[in-house]
Amino acid sequence: MEFAFLFQDRYELLGDSGWVSWTISRNVLNPWLPHLSDFANFLNLEEIEAINSLFLICFVSAAFLLVGFYSRLFSLILFLGYLILVSTMPLFTYGKDVFLQIILFYFLFLPTGNSYSIDNYLKNLKKRKCYRKSHYSRLGLRVVQIHLCIVYLSAGIEKIFLPEWWNGETMWYALTQKDFSSIELGFLKNHPIIFTVLGIYVIAIEVSYFILMWIPKTRKIVLINIILIHLAIAISMKMPMFAALMIIINVCAWLPEMKKELSKIKAVFFHNSSRISIDSS
Repeated sequence: MEFAFLFQDRYELLGDSGWVSWTISRNVLNPWLPHLSDFANFLNLEEIEAINSLFLICFVSAAFLLVGFYSRLFSLILFLGYLILVSTMPLFTYGKDVFLQIILFYFLFLPTGNSYSIDNYLKNLKKRKCYRKSHYSRLGLRVVQIHLCIVYLSAGIEKIFLPEWWNGETMWYALTQKDFSSIELGFLKNHPIIFTVLGIYVIAIEVSYFILMWIPKTRKIVLINIILIHLAIAISMKMPMFAALMIIINVCAWLPEMKKELSKIKAVFFHNSSRISIDSS
């Protein structure tokens, strides 16, 4: 989906004759990072050919990674391809691109193709041991969880020292300015306390995330609140891709820890359903 959004403006975003020339984007880039000009020179391609080739490689790699076919190989190709994309347009990237690059980096090491994938299906055909659960996957999941805790804690601590988060100014600009907001909330201008409460609420959730997500009784509550915050970002700030990515990361990271709670809910649901069917009969 990310590549589909970028594809329509690919020449303006990435081309040497686009919005930012390769000379400028190369000068603001870390010299150790790959640039589209490096990709074009390496394969001896023209500007348009390099852009289309890179998008084709990324599309194919993402498709194969989605179905779990040669997951490790295409994780590496997609990681490098997307790294070239974001490195070539540093002036047009934001948090979503950073988190997507981080997740692609984790895919290089996590056993992403060991379950519900073509790779796992092919292993079964060869009568190899079917993937169930391993210490390796548990370690990878734990690393992602800790990373999320650090991200939200650092974001929350930064907001603590910004007065505009405590007086509601940041929430006011985010939710009422036409450049940011996709819905009209100007009618709340006579109720500034709402924006103050929302700002403190965001700080409280982000700071407490680091601790409460490790407590089973509070994990579900914090996860629901994080999802609500990112849904609000998607609706009010015209950032659906970033919100969707963060929701997916959070759900995938913490849902395995909530199996017991989910199994209890499932048991209660099926018990009530069967009881209703018996009573009706």
